[in-house]
Amino acid sequence: MWVLRVTEQPFHVPTVVRTGRELVAPGPIPDADTARTLVQDLREAADTSVDLVLRTVNLPREWEDAVRNTVTGDTVLVVDRVGWLTANAQTFAELGASFMTPPKPSIFRINPVVRVGSAQLGTVLAVLAGRVLGQFDPLGSHRRLMLVAPNVLETERRLEVNPRDFRLWVTLHETTHRVQFAMAPWLRDYMIERVSILVQKSTQDENWIEALKGGSLLDAITTPDKRQAVNEITAVMSVLEGHADVVMDSCGPSVIPTVARIRRAFDRRRATSVNGLGRLLGFQNKMDQYTTGAAFIRGVVKHRGHAGLHPLWQAPENLPTKAELGNPELWLERIRA
Repeated sequence: MWVLRVTEQPFHVPTVVRTGRELVAPGPIPDADTARTLVQDLREAADTSVDLVLRTVNLPREWEDAVRNTVTGDTVLVVDRVGWLTANAQTFAELGASFMTPPKPSIFRINPVVRVGSAQLGTVLAVLAGRVLGQFDPLGSHRRLMLVAPNVLETERRLEVNPRDFRLWVTLHETTHRVQFAMAPWLRDYMIERVSILVQKSTQDENWIEALKGGSLLDAITTPDKRQAVNEITAVMSVLEGHADVVMDSCGPSVIPTVARIRRAFDRRRATSVNGLGRLLGFQNKMDQYTTGAAFIRGVVKHRGHAGLHPLWQAPENLPTKAELGNPELWLERIRA
């Protein structure tokens, strides 16, 4: 018997997860000893990396203590691909409920619009679930670090790198994101506000579903405020990803003896990979974000050391403009002024 049901969220998590589970491959299935060692290494790396990142960013003592208190409260999860997909489905549903217009009541148990959108989201997450090594999720209701064990194992085998070194190296990148959001408490709301501008107004556009089918959300972005939101999201992501790349390499051979070899192998992997999320969103290529952001961070560090980046995390107006991303000296001049 069909009943009238008002759906309060734009995504139905069970539908997202069910769709994703049907599409995603499980990844390598190691023997019990290998699996135990993998999980143990990743958990130890999550603990060790906090001190390594904080040592690199070189914060004043009081600031460092506050950041450490925040980071130590994070949830650390070692997950498989479906676990990662499920966690992201929950986050998308939470965010969507906070800034997307709920669908109209339907005589169906699940609104057809919600069903279609949930299936599409499940498809996208299934593609990404086979590629993501780790993710820090600051936008959901709880700060959590997820390390995707089968993807880490598969990648380190493909690259033929030292497993323990690679596991710490990957975790350093994600822990840097943990520290970034702890250093800049305003950053979460800054990103959510811009995503809401982009998503809320776009979902009111009749072109939204067609844009999804066409493979790029930018097809539905026509107004100046939405274009501005895209530019600001792209700029901040460039900074965050570039900073994480620089920090993970800055720890050096004293901590990760094979870091240079890992970086060379990993960059070759990036250069030949296709990023599903970047293609879907139509933002600049993910590789450009790493390259542009890392060049900006290295430019600042060259002139002022890692302490020269401290103003970056203190206020949103201190984020670099597009022009400053390509010329860190311009940013340094503005910050000094």
